[in-house]
Amino acid sequence: MKGLLSMLVVGAASVLAVPHQPGFFSEDLLDTKGKQLWKEIKAAIPGAKMTDFFNPPKAAERRPDSFWDHIVSGSEAKGAWVQNEGEEASDISDYGMRVKAVDPSKLNVDKVKQYSGYLDDNANNKHLFFWFFESRNDPANDPIVLWLNGGPGCSSMTGLFMELGPSRVDKSIKLVHNPHSWNSNASVIFLDQPVNVGFSYGSSGVYNTAAASKDVYAFLTMFFKQFPQYAKQDFHIAGESYAGHYIPVYAADILAQKSNINLKSVLIGNGLTDPYNQDPYYQPMGCGQGGYKAVLSKSVCDNMKRAIPTCQQRVKACYDNPKNIQACVNGASYCNGAFLTPYQQTGRNVYDVRAPCEDPQNLCYSIVGWISKYLNKPEVLEAIGTETKSFASCNYSVNGGFFNMGDWNQPYHRKVPEVLAKIPAVIYAGDADYICNWLGNHAWSDALQWPGQAQFKSKTLTEVKNSVNGKAMGQVKNHGGFAFFRLYGAGHLVPYDQPENSLDFFNRWVGAEIYFAYPKETNKKPGKAVLILSDVRGISVNSQLLADYIATCGYLVVIPDLFRGDKLLPDRSPDFDLYAWLAKHTTNEVDPMVASTIKMLREEHGISRIGGVGYCFGGKYLCRFMKDGNIDVGYTAHPSFVSREELSAIQGPLSIAAAEIDDILTTALRHESEEILAKVGQPYQITLYGGVSHGFAVRGDPSDSHAVNSKEQALTQALVWFGYYM
Repeated sequence: MKGLLSMLVVGAASVLAVPHQPGFFSEDLLDTKGKQLWKEIKAAIPGAKMTDFFNPPKAAERRPDSFWDHIVSGSEAKGAWVQNEGEEASDISDYGMRVKAVDPSKLNVDKVKQYSGYLDDNANNKHLFFWFFESRNDPANDPIVLWLNGGPGCSSMTGLFMELGPSRVDKSIKLVHNPHSWNSNASVIFLDQPVNVGFSYGSSGVYNTAAASKDVYAFLTMFFKQFPQYAKQDFHIAGESYAGHYIPVYAADILAQKSNINLKSVLIGNGLTDPYNQDPYYQPMGCGQGGYKAVLSKSVCDNMKRAIPTCQQRVKACYDNPKNIQACVNGASYCNGAFLTPYQQTGRNVYDVRAPCEDPQNLCYSIVGWISKYLNKPEVLEAIGTETKSFASCNYSVNGGFFNMGDWNQPYHRKVPEVLAKIPAVIYAGDADYICNWLGNHAWSDALQWPGQAQFKSKTLTEVKNSVNGKAMGQVKNHGGFAFFRLYGAGHLVPYDQPENSLDFFNRWVGAEIYFAYPKETNKKPGKAVLILSDVRGISVNSQLLADYIATCGYLVVIPDLFRGDKLLPDRSPDFDLYAWLAKHTTNEVDPMVASTIKMLREEHGISRIGGVGYCFGGKYLCRFMKDGNIDVGYTAHPSFVSREELSAIQGPLSIAAAEIDDILTTALRHESEEILAKVGQPYQITLYGGVSHGFAVRGDPSDSHAVNSKEQALTQALVWFGYYM
């Protein structure tokens, strides 16, 4: 038994390398050193949790098929996707799914449509529980998000009822509505995984991320088979903590398949992804160099600094030979003993350097215990159809199993470049966390080897303001679909500590980023706003400057990101396929973003009159929405791809700034547009600017005085038009 035990205690991610077979362990089997380690383990882990290591499989009773509203077999799903894609993906024949519609009135978690149920791995007797909430906004078009808590071994029900879900549990074990739930503008799936976590159960376990990935892939394939109405929407995977291991692997595996999973991006919050580059930043975070005062003594800080080279050497041994389980376990044990144990001995919250650990029995947060009490109510268990007899926030046997298999130090960050080759990724971090702190996450993001590394690393963090209240919420840097976001004033659990900023960040990423420019109170025009629909460069510095200037005239100004971060860059490669890019940004993708922005202006900001500005690409969407009470007054500069039907359908005043040199809005098309507008019967004007080319009104040459003058005149044209008709 010598060497089998090593200790790693990290709150919700408490990891102990101990045997997990029930009935196997006895202290008498340990040598002197092992007994000492075991004594430390028992002192560090609440006694009630210790039994989890040696418990037999959870007590569960399978409900009869008549209980469920929908039952799908893996062979059905497999057949559907082979037919649709023309080739076979991973075999899921042994899987099935059982689903029930949750009556919202029974529990009052939210009023939206809900489903719960189980993914069944019938061959291996594994059953993964999920709970789905539709978007409060526009479920037919809003994105779908899979949320994963970490641990490993901690339930996503904690994320549901503590962080980003529709309701939270208070100390009286009552539900409190969460106005900042992530299902405000997205439908969210909360999945308990891997098996034996939360309400999931089974007689066989999963103890590494790669094995867990197969179950998640099967779950998603089955879910979108059962609910094809959600399969067409953009899908994202988000999670925190040990999900920094899960998500790169899960996403890479999904993207390698031909399936019905429309994965568009991933979000990793305060994740453990690259220990080699993250572990050295425990020392500066705890010693006053992370934006908060030091919580460790100078002697402890000095010891931690000396431990960094050995730690990295041991992590590298695992990276060099990931199949060497003993090397991977030894590295994780050493590093966490050097950097986490001294911190925990201070009594501080490992998830928030600003606070003490208020409730050691419940991962330092009393609300975790309240959630367990709520989810163990018989009426809750019945309403959502759980088959386990009880709920626990974390399963420490699963946790220990992952540690024993060497999963902690696996180089899963190497999967991130595979993901970035196909979809965007954002690494976000609350800046008061210790366990997976923002310094370490920033460091591994910079160190990641991928084609855009040099450009990404050279970027500086720039401040970001909340879209609604205009207050600073964090700092961001991004390049080529890879982003890092530091969120101010949040610990490990960003949606819990900063719910409003968390939702704003989330909406920017999975929906569309929105830039706001606010008027001064002294000249504010109540109830009036200007919506800028950008050219192909999206929310650029130029468009932001234009928005800021328009706001000085009294208007609230917004610019939605019509391209979900996939804007055209001026330094794109010569072989870039413009038509392939345009094919990704059609009316099917852009219309819902424009519609939701208009809805937000009307309902959340009380706007009664909207003026629209459409530059180039945005000109088409200006015309498409100048009807049916959407955009009231329009202005467009050098519009692109506007059809005759779209121009003929406008129902408000329209002003056009045209360039003399324009291969898209040619002279012939300009004259035809004049003829169409004359027949429409709405006020219109078309002003021709000589000696300038397409794009002059938003991205002209600043060194050309004529181009600058033309740009300023075009902006004046817009403001005069709005002043008269708004």
